[in-house]
Amino acid sequence: MSFTDTNGKALPVDANGYPLLTVAPGQTLGYRTVVTYPDFDSDPANNPGPVVIIVGADSGNDGDALSDDASTNTVFPPQLQFGDATSALGTTPTPNPVQSVVPGAAAGTAPGTSTDSSAVFPMDLANLGAYSDSYTLKGTVVVPVIAADSTVSNTTVNVRYFSDNNGQPGTELPFTTNPDGTRSYTTGTAIADTELKVFAVVDIPTNAQATTVNGVTTNLVVQQTAKAVYSTIVREDNNDEIAVGQPNDKGVVLSKSEPASALPGAPLSYTITAKNNYNAVLKNFYVTESNTNPSTNVFTWTTFSSVTATKTFTAGAVLYRFNGGTWQTSAVPTVAASAVTSVDVGVDTNGNGTVDANDAFPAQGGLTLIFQVIVK
Repeated sequence: MSFTDTNGKALPVDANGYPLLTVAPGQTLGYRTVVTYPDFDSDPANNPGPVVIIVGADSGNDGDALSDDASTNTVFPPQLQFGDATSALGTTPTPNPVQSVVPGAAAGTAPGTSTDSSAVFPMDLANLGAYSDSYTLKGTVVVPVIAADSTVSNTTVNVRYFSDNNGQPGTELPFTTNPDGTRSYTTGTAIADTELKVFAVVDIPTNAQATTVNGVTTNLVVQQTAKAVYSTIVREDNNDEIAVGQPNDKGVVLSKSEPASALPGAPLSYTITAKNNYNAVLKNFYVTESNTNPSTNVFTWTTFSSVTATKTFTAGAVLYRFNGGTWQTSAVPTVAASAVTSVDVGVDTNGNGTVDANDAFPAQGGLTLIFQVIVK
């Protein structure tokens, strides 16, 4: 603690080291008491009480060093703890379990549901300070999304905050939209030594990429910030995660055009289209035109003439394989056309000259094969 004049200049001290303020008869003179109290804000688990400061004053004319009068000043320190919901005020939060979502499913606010497209996290704002405060909440999640051309880019999804209604999300809190598109939610007032319970809800886009890609899982991280309106204390919670699964109604869609009729010896053309409607890549993916049943094998009733294939994405090169032989870039078989009994077509995305488990056929990627055959 120190003492200054009203301009902030330190007061001189007397022979005993006490701050000295010289006051003329009938004069009123102001001064400042400067108190530096502990940084309670640095430890979110700290629960400070009021700090009482007694300042005594003694006249230099009475011949003793005993206080003739005193003033009492009280400092009410602020404090905030923000994190995943706890069972008791001020206890250390632990991360919520990873929340699983299914993109394309209905959105929802029920905690713990793994069949909808929303992740819900119960959160606590514990006011451990000595005076009332309210809070501003912001939360975002960076979500990789898949475009129609199979390219993957990141989009930022806002966390929505809801009030607590007997342990369930109630109404959405009021918010303003910031220039960068994020939202700032505002809470009600929490008096000292109480907490506000809120629910953080994240709605995952329909075209979100699965968090397990090529056998590697990278969950989405929810980043949240709480700022006290009056004390301006800032707390972060960045330990909640979201796992994006596979939609139940998606998969590989394979279609085949209906060939027109043709007489023996005449050419016949038909198309096979394959599309990866999963929200993750497929490995070792290729299309085969063959059948082990001779009565339904196209090459039993026709003779292979040619095949061409195109893909809807830019990465990789289309490869062909005939009769289970070696993958090749040429669509011309290494055996006689009349000897072709199966054709495989895939995409070499890693450039090793073959289609294998290291090749990643992208989400929303398509492959179109056009066959020319001669009716026997």
